[in-house]
Amino acid sequence: MPWRKTFITKSIETHRDIVPIHFGGQNSPFFYRLANICKALRVKFNIAMLFLVDEMYKNMHKTFRVSIGKPISWKTFDNTKTPMEWANIVEDKVYELE
Repeated sequence: MPWRKTFITKSIETHRDIVPIHFGGQNSPFFYRLANICKALRVKFNIAMLFLVDEMYKNMHKTFRVSIGKPISWKTFDNTKTPMEWANIVEDKVYELE
C-alpha cells in the first residue's frame, strides 16, 4: 500500500517530530493474497486490514523485530519538496531500518 502525505502535513501543522519505526515480521499468505486481490480489483477499502487483529493472534508467542530510528524534526519538511516527496523520503528511512 502506498504511503500518503498526511503524516507529513500533520507533523508540520502540529509541530511534532516523526519517529521512524520498522516492524519486522510476516503475516499469513491469506492476508497477502487478500490484499493483492483487493488491489487488483481496485477496491478502495483495505479489506485485509479487517483481518489484522486475527493476524496478530496467529503470531502470538512468536518474536519479531522492532527498529526505531532517530526522530526527524518537523522543521525538516520545508518547501524544497512536496509533502508526498517528503513522505517518500521518510518511507525510505523506515525501510533502511530493516
